[in-house]
Parts: sequence; structure tokens; C-alpha cells
Amino acid sequence: LGAVSLSAGKNLSIEQNFNAVGDLSLESGDNSVGAGNVSLNAGSTINTQGSNLTVSAKGLTLNGSIDTGSGDLILGVYDSGRDISLGNASSGLVVTNDELSRVTTTNAYFGDSNSGNILVEGVLGTSTDAIGTVTLNALEESKNVSFVGDSTFNTLNVSADNGISINGSVETVVGNLTLDADVDQTTLDNDKLYLE
Repeated sequence: LGAVSLSAGKNLSIEQNFNAVGDLSLESGDNSVGAGNVSLNAGSTINTQGSNLTVSAKGLTLNGSIDTGSGDLILGVYDSGRDISLGNASSGLVVTNDELSRVTTTNAYFGDSNSGNILVEGVLGTSTDAIGTVTLNALEESKNVSFVGDSTFNTLNVSADNGISINGSVETVVGNLTLDADVDQTTLDNDKLYLE
């Protein structure tokens, strides 16, 4: 098998183990209320065996596990401008600490040029210790990344169009912490790094 793409107009649910040989793409969403969730049942595992996994959705329910090995996990939003939240934050598409702890991947990318703001609150080191590098991309015009409380990652890259705010502490325990608060290199937005 090569690359596999699964798309649902309402909700997409993976109920058993899914072993992919090649890149895997999961997409769910339309304009209906309550639609657009990608879910993985408890006890189930998505294993891409070193290939990439791309998820585009309005919501994520991760009761099972994801293992991309040397491949990447790429998480974006189905509808333009939707926020992404990690840890204890609760706006838009939410990935909780428990859900992060079920991910094993070399690189995890959250957000892209279609995403809204990215909010990070209280991400635990025990939740990200199986994720090599986390990259946060709030690249849509006027979108930002904000950190509240204390969060820990192995390695962290953060890019935003309209600033990065840190109200607490952000720690990396293995690699570098890289922050780019003005990814488009313009002076039209409030492109600053705020330490509060």
C-alpha cells in the first residue's frame, strides 16, 4: 500500500488497530453542528511505521494511541481560523495532557497557515516525553501563540504571525527552545515576544 486518505463529512472514528504502510491522512468536517471530530477508540492504535500522519479536523478525541515512529504527526484544523489548545487550555481543537501522553512521534506539528491562535496551558513533561520535537505554527494573519502556567517539552519550536506571549515558564529538557514572533517579517501586526 502507498499513501492512504480517509475523509468523513461528519465524524471519523477509528475503532480498531490501524497499521499504515505509507503516509496516512485523516480528515473530518463540514458546517454541521457537532460534526468534524476525529476519534480513536480506547485500546486502539494508529501505527504508521515511520510514515507521516496528517489530521485535519474540528475536534480530536484520542482515547487510543498514535505511533508514527520516525514519521511526523501533523495536526491542523478543518475550518480556517479555529484555535488549537494543548494541555489544560480549552479553545477550539483541544489536545489534553492525557491525549498528548498517548502520542509517540519524532516530530509533532500543531497548526499551519489555516489555523487560529494556539493556546498552551500546563503541558506536562510526562505528557510529551515520547514526542521528540513539538512545533507550534500560528501562521494565519494576526494569529498568535500564548503560554499560561508551566509547560515542559523535549524540544520546542514556536512560530507566530502576531506575537508570542509567555505567562509562566516554558522548559525544554532535551533540545532547543526556538521562538519566532514575527514569522512573516512585517510591521503590520503586534509582532513581539511578551514575557509576563
